Amino acid sequence: MSSDFYATSIAPFAPIIIKICRAYTNTQEDFEDYYQEVCLQIWRSHRTFDERAAWSTWIYRVSLNVCMTLLKTQKRNRRIFASDDGPPSLWIQRMQRINEVAIVIGAPIMWVFLSAVGVPYTGAIMWAALMGLLVIRRLYIVKFEAPDTSLDSYHYLKAFHDWLKDRMARSKRVQRHLYAVVFLALAIGAGASEPGQLLIRLIVESNPDIRLVNGVPLVLIGGVVATAIVVDLLGGVIFDFDVSTVYRSVFRKLDEMVAEMEELRG
Repeated sequence: MSSDFYATSIAPFAPIIIKICRAYTNTQEDFEDYYQEVCLQIWRSHRTFDERAAWSTWIYRVSLNVCMTLLKTQKRNRRIFASDDGPPSLWIQRMQRINEVAIVIGAPIMWVFLSAVGVPYTGAIMWAALMGLLVIRRLYIVKFEAPDTSLDSYHYLKAFHDWLKDRMARSKRVQRHLYAVVFLALAIGAGASEPGQLLIRLIVESNPDIRLVNGVPLVLIGGVVATAIVVDLLGGVIFDFDVSTVYRSVFRKLDEMVAEMEELRG
């Protein structure tokens, strides 16, 4: 917007814009945002002005439409944060506490079940892995400070957006290694099971000269270790797939809301 356009076409009618913006806002910050957006909209659409109406009337109409649109957007976003369950960051933290309780209760139950079906090593390794993940999450992830809920809706939404992205990045750095541990636990359990022992005996009988380590073919151990390394290297990709499968719509909606509010703020 040129300074000449503002001086000649907007400034003389500023009292109209100010009056409407004041009527639709409660804070100075919101007022300034509304005023700026009205001025920008007048600049963007002034070529569509119908000269059959007075310029002041057209400015009044544009100001009213812009303020109503901004207010509807703010109300919609406030409804998101006005839940009785608290702000979104609190929802995430509550869900993670439920997950932690599920791990604490479910890990020993899983070990008992796997022991009952003949693969206790798998259950023990997965139990240890889940407990280790739980400790790391408590020390490294959960302590990350949540956004300040006293912020206005736009700044809280943006802070929550950044907070959630950073929280997911922290989780990714930790949990990306869990997939390789789970694979190793399954491989060890499979090797210790009756079908696994039968497979090992068949390999040894068909290859009498094969090199063994504690009765297990070295080539088989090497294959399991190599596969675990590949799974660990791809852990970040697997984590992204898991998260996007569950939270894709949430992240997309959050990105759209941030982009929309930033566009409205100019």
